[in-house]
Amino acid sequence: MPKRLWTRDEMILTLALYFQLPFGRLNHTTPEVRELAKLMSRTENAVVLRLVNFAACDKYTITTLYDSAFLSLFQREYKARLLLEDCLFIA
Repeated sequence: MPKRLWTRDEMILTLALYFQLPFGRLNHTTPEVRELAKLMSRTENAVVLRLVNFAACDKYTITTLYDSAFLSLFQREYKARLLLEDCLFIA
């Protein structure tokens, strides 16, 4: 089976989901992960792997600033842009 590369739109949708889910819910049984996987015609595990890749790139995961409730809209958008730029090339 040929490898299907992730599109930019898929990465953006997955990143949006990453910001909505707490770290402990990045798994294939989470309903939002299942729904996104179905929408993109991917497996739940593929989506989870991408979510975990974003977590690995997220420089805020080990700081108290990780909780998006404490970040302004500008900070969240800037963080999303940096994460997307970092992670587009590692997968």
